[in-house]
Amino acid sequence: VCSSDLPHCFDDAIDSPPTLKLGEINARLGFTLSADFLAQLGFVAHQERSSRLYHERDWPGICASLVRHIQSKAKVA
Repeated sequence: VCSSDLPHCFDDAIDSPPTLKLGEINARLGFTLSADFLAQLGFVAHQERSSRLYHERDWPGICASLVRHIQSKAKVA
């Protein structure tokens, strides 16, 4: 549990191991993304055996990057 020392709490969050599985990301989104696609968006997975793991703190950024990617493809040439 963190005290009022916010930078310390932030450091703990940065140093925590990734736990968000690619399958969980896909389940939350309701469609399938590959680890390669997420890497193209700037989110490189940590591989642990056959699992691709991401940090939970990256979830909002993954969503925002995905929205930007889709919006860029929706523009008519």
